[in-house]
Amino acid sequence: MSTLEYSIRWRTRPIKAIRAGLVALVVVIALLWQAAPASAESFPGEPFNGLQVFYSVSGASLGSPVDEPGFTWQRTLTGTLQGGRLEVSGNVIASWGYGAGVQVDVSVDGQSDTFGASWTKEGEGDAWSQPFTVGVDIPDGAQSGSFSVSLTGDYNAGSRGVVVQGTFTGAGAGEGTGSAGGDFPADGSSGGADGDSAVSGEDGGGASPGGR
Repeated sequence: MSTLEYSIRWRTRPIKAIRAGLVALVVVIALLWQAAPASAESFPGEPFNGLQVFYSVSGASLGSPVDEPGFTWQRTLTGTLQGGRLEVSGNVIASWGYGAGVQVDVSVDGQSDTFGASWTKEGEGDAWSQPFTVGVDIPDGAQSGSFSVSLTGDYNAGSRGVVVQGTFTGAGAGEGTGSAGGDFPADGSSGGADGDSAVSGEDGGGASPGGR
């Protein structure tokens, strides 16, 4: 290899790295654009290590959420069943690390429905968007219900996660329904936090989630 050829290759390496980074950024922006209709709630407000959950809950009235940061960011909701159908729908996204998985569960008085999916990152710029809709009918006089959306990512420093969960008591006997987050299309398509819980580099880290 001549000196000129070596010089050209050396100088083009930073350009290739910048190009790869821009491709990854465009993919993440596209996922966020698809995943975030105005009627859905998002948690965290910004992706944590590339992980974010968009969700809508119907069939229950909800109080104010309680959020807890950490290696797993967790949002807890409580409220009252209102009849009809307890349903959680939305989308999850993941863009960093080696891969991710999601588990969604809904239960009312022992009757349950569940959904699970996983993703393995195949290369630079690869990202994941997974829609979900899970629900259970609420019988008259139902005593309790719950739901959970658990998104977990795998990184070089271990696993990180985002969880949205809710527990409900006392169903009304009527046919009315309540909701939080508005209507999220059933077929809707849809990275980190500051502090010791964040993973640095390609496999984690980023800005502090804000919530909305």
